[in-house]
Parts: sequence; C-alpha cells; structure tokens
Amino acid sequence: MKIIPFLNLSIPSEAERLELLNAIDTVFQHGRIILGPEVSEFENTMAKRCGRKWAKGVNSGSDALYLCLRGLGIGPGDEVITTSLSWIATANAITLTGAKPVFADIQEDLNIDPISVSRLINPKVKALLPVHYTGKICNMEKLQKIANEHNILLIEDAAQAFGAKRYGKTAGSFGDAACFSLNSMKVLAACGEAGFITGDNTTLQERIEWLRYNGTINRESCVEPALNSRMDTIQAAILLKRLSNFKKKLTDAEKLQHFMSNFSKILPLNQK
Repeated sequence: MKIIPFLNLSIPSEAERLELLNAIDTVFQHGRIILGPEVSEFENTMAKRCGRKWAKGVNSGSDALYLCLRGLGIGPGDEVITTSLSWIATANAITLTGAKPVFADIQEDLNIDPISVSRLINPKVKALLPVHYTGKICNMEKLQKIANEHNILLIEDAAQAFGAKRYGKTAGSFGDAACFSLNSMKVLAACGEAGFITGDNTTLQERIEWLRYNGTINRESCVEPALNSRMDTIQAAILLKRLSNFKKKLTDAEKLQHFMSNFSKILPLNQK
C-alpha cells in the first residue's frame, strides 16, 4: 500500500529541480554566499510587491518578528496585543524583547477580533501584532483605526499570508511594518528557513540592517548586542526562482477551489 504523506516537501518535478540547481550553481560561481546580489534582488522585489520602500531578508520568520519588534523599540514594560491562535513564534518574539504578549479573542474567521483588541488597550500597550491566520488577512482597516486612535504601532504577522489580498491590497502593505516566513511549508518556500521584514520607516530599515548582523555597522563598530540573522544567498536564489512560478501556483490553487465549489462546508471563507 502506498502511503501518501500529509506534507510532501520534495521537489515536485525534474524541471524545477534543475532550475533550482542552476540557481544554486550561480551562487557557487560568484562566491557571495551571505547577502549576495540575489539577496538584494530578492529584497527589492519583495518591497515592490508589497508596495513598500524597503524589505530586508533574514534567516527565518521567527527572527523577522523579533527583529522587527526590537527595531521598533518594543521592550521591557511594554505590552503587545496579539492572538494565541498562531505558532508559538509570535508570542516568543514579543517575550524575547522583554515585553508581555496580551491575547485578544478571535472572530469566526479565526482572525483577531478588533472589538476584543479595543477592550485590551491600556497605557502599557505599544503595538498590535495581528496574525493573518491561514492566509486570510485580518480586518486591518479597523485595527489601523484603533492603532491611530491610541498612537500605537501596527505590525503584520504575515507569515502565512504571502500573496494574499484584502480588497485589492496585498499582505505586507498595511500598518508600520510586516513580517513574513518563507520556510519550506509556506506558499512561497525556501529549501529550509528564510524570512523578511518590509516597511517604509527608514530608521527601522537601518536598525534591521545592523540587528541582523550582530548589531554591527561595520567590522569595527558594534552598536548593540544582537543576533546573526542574515539571509543566505542560496535561499534568496531559490526564492527568486520559485517566485517566477508563483503566479501559476496561485492559478492552480484557484482551479482546485473552483473544482471543490460543491463542498462549501470545507472551504475557507471567501475574501475579496
């Protein structure tokens, strides 16, 4: 009896395998394994795709969350409102900054409830961190209104939502910044771990650049203790190659959803 795995992470076709091997070989030839030209190209592509001024590649979605929060000044004594319906990385990132995660309730669509968020606002709350659960974007319009009214940050945990849209606006284009995961289980997947942060704030951009490189501006100047979380060039090369086929992947998914249209009870809620 053939066992069909719940999640198959093998390369689906010989053609894609050869494409990825060629992309990797290009990196081997130029030799810039960390933050090479493919990383810059990937960052520029992601910034443009999200309608942002910049994007910065890091080595995981977990690091993206932590570095973004830290880069925005979240720390001890602060509270960040989020949801417990997420991978533990969301709460961990908040806790690692020294801040406290505060969990709001969810709606029927499994995303964070703006009404519940409003009830949790207090002077210690410095940011909202909504999670676009299973790729469905949260009600960012209401959350942005809450953030504006209370002068707090709004950060997207878009780990599961690359390529998703809400009323024509893409995930990653809302709020002060957004964090993405690109690990092997995501819709745009590296062959291992990767992530990125995107935003418009140039001060945050500069902080992310040194926070992802052990807190250093150059080899002689360490601004503050930090992690080594640079994106490696091989993953960027793989992601660029897979991004070129991403539109077809979405089209195939839409065809599958249309095929399953008679099984409405197992379909996710539709989103414009």
